[in-house]
Amino acid sequence: MKKTVGLTIGDSNALKGIALMFLLWHHLFYIQNGKYTDFSIIDGYMIVNQLGIACKVCVALFVFLSGYGLAKKSQTGSLDAYNFYIGRYTKLMLNYWLIWLLFVPIGIYFWGRTPEVVYHDHIIAKLIVDFLGMSYSFGFYGFNPTWWFMSCIILLYLFFPFLYKYRRHCLAFIVFSILIVWIPLYVFNPIKYYLTAFVLGIYCSQSRLFVNVISLDSMLAKLMILILCIFLFLVRNFFPYPLLFDSILTIVIIVTYKVLNSNGFFYKICCFIGKYSMNIFLFHTFIYYYYFSNIIYCSSNPVLIFFVLLGVSLLIASIIERIKQFLCFDEISKKIISCLSRRKK
Repeated sequence: MKKTVGLTIGDSNALKGIALMFLLWHHLFYIQNGKYTDFSIIDGYMIVNQLGIACKVCVALFVFLSGYGLAKKSQTGSLDAYNFYIGRYTKLMLNYWLIWLLFVPIGIYFWGRTPEVVYHDHIIAKLIVDFLGMSYSFGFYGFNPTWWFMSCIILLYLFFPFLYKYRRHCLAFIVFSILIVWIPLYVFNPIKYYLTAFVLGIYCSQSRLFVNVISLDSMLAKLMILILCIFLFLVRNFFPYPLLFDSILTIVIIVTYKVLNSNGFFYKICCFIGKYSMNIFLFHTFIYYYYFSNIIYCSSNPVLIFFVLLGVSLLIASIIERIKQFLCFDEISKKIISCLSRRKK
């Protein structure tokens, strides 16, 4: 009898790799900017652009995996909120600040993207807020618009100890997370559509139903799940509140990946890409949009454009990892966490 298991660390890395590829395709093609060739399979449905818009699901996928992973790790012992915050925020912010210091000065010096150009007014205040990763919660974009997600993940980390403590009421939290879409909570705008995916991640980490579904071994079931995934992905843009719908699409994508995955070449490639997902998320907008847009889009072929950005991003990400090794980045991070953490009695 086949043993049923949830998502492994390898699955999580592979799914992050898939989410990152969705992210790159989304940012490259969600706007008809005239820099790439598109074509229509149905009158008015431009396939490259529409798939680019649909790939926005990457955000919900990242958020779901974060909620799932945090809940799984917390199952190994009691969750200390203080130590959780110290550990998660130290790792998150140190990585963010490293990318900031590597890429923002380059833009200021070579491309003239000074704080005055980026912020226009209240420069010092906005610079501090942006450096803390909270610009989107205060209604503006900073040096990198993609960093709006920092506000999202920071807030989700803030709520996680509470959500995990009362995880038995996850269904109630899911209902509430859907309702807040229509509640005007300005400072919580970054999580408005993504709290649902985060709560679903926590819920699925303890759900036997989720484990059973992702462990389906019937060929007919696999075929039906694949067809469902493709169909929902193609029609995603026609749903009302598509960002909220992404929470459901995320689960379908994960189930599809899990029932079709054979730990083969594709799995290994996705794991490799997923290993660099955080770094690439943080800097790729500088590469494809601000600094080297003409080079990235030079072929006008969407497939080539995508693989050029992916290849360049992986190369830069590997260089950044070498820099982190040289700086003893991980050791410094661990020492800071150790010094600030509250020791268990």
